[in-house]
Amino acid sequence: MSSIILYYSPISPPSRFVAATAKLIKLNLNIKVINLVKQEHKQSEYLKINPQHTVPTLDDNGFILQESRAIATYLVDKYSKDDALYPKDIKKRALVNQRLYFDATIFSVAMRNIYKPILNDGVKTISERCIADMNDSLNILNRFLSESKYICGENLTLADLSLVPAVSTIQEMEFSLTPFENVKKWLEQCSQQIPDYSENVKGAKSFAKILKTLQSK
Repeated sequence: MSSIILYYSPISPPSRFVAATAKLIKLNLNIKVINLVKQEHKQSEYLKINPQHTVPTLDDNGFILQESRAIATYLVDKYSKDDALYPKDIKKRALVNQRLYFDATIFSVAMRNIYKPILNDGVKTISERCIADMNDSLNILNRFLSESKYICGENLTLADLSLVPAVSTIQEMEFSLTPFENVKKWLEQCSQQIPDYSENVKGAKSFAKILKTLQSK
């Protein structure tokens, strides 16, 4: 069994991002599933390694790292046999970083603003403001994809791997991708490139089901 441990939840898009990255670089991880519904991420043992109580968390032989984008870039830099997912060329890498920051600060924020009120406050209806912000984020992504096959050009990178789980989750939350043709085409392309893509879809469906159940109560 690998001594590289990934604390992971299948309903977490960032967790699925890191897992997909590891599979693409053929890195075996010891997966430790954290049950978010049962609040295992807030138990004292987990808080010792991640005071943010988030998933994923990496333990690489005692080196502890939180935040999915930091984890994925670290794993590629350390363990990948090439730089295809995270180019060493400074300009290409800067573009991947920019898209990762877009996901972290724009897209995933818009998504959290939708699901957190449902999870934490029992909100039944998504606000028009949140819907508009999500559609704005999808429109930006659509424009990124207007001139290239993938988010940073003609090859799959960490930027794609980061955004795919988030977009898949939004789709399962019944946000229509029909107005965003480039995003629809890109997601289909990525589904053919990412190993065990069905696991991503399964996690997205599970999370959407939790939200729908809470909204119906």
